[in-house]
Amino acid sequence: MIASFEDGQIVLTDSYQYKDFIKSKLFDPKWKKERKAWIVPCTKDNITRLEKIGCVVGKEIIDYGNKQYEHIMEATKEKMASESVEIEPMPIKVKPYQHQIKGYNIACKLMNLFKKE
Repeated sequence: MIASFEDGQIVLTDSYQYKDFIKSKLFDPKWKKERKAWIVPCTKDNITRLEKIGCVVGKEIIDYGNKQYEHIMEATKEKMASESVEIEPMPIKVKPYQHQIKGYNIACKLMNLFKKE
């Protein structure tokens, strides 16, 4: 099986003998008939499972998966925090409530809108 990286997703070709594994063990697989390939999201879990069955996963895929995992962990920390401080000023005129600040920060971290200093 060959794994390549395109548009934030893993493309699996030459994967006929692994089709049952892909359908049952990987998150959100989609079969693309015209390409004769499976498309799966580039998540840390999918990468780990592919590596365990011997699929060669390139550095580009691993780096992207790790970066996505870091964003999710930052958002989780924000979600678990008792008090939130705005990353950037919210585009509203009134003073936001704590749950609004928390939601805004989580969305910004998941979408990587503001760069870290």
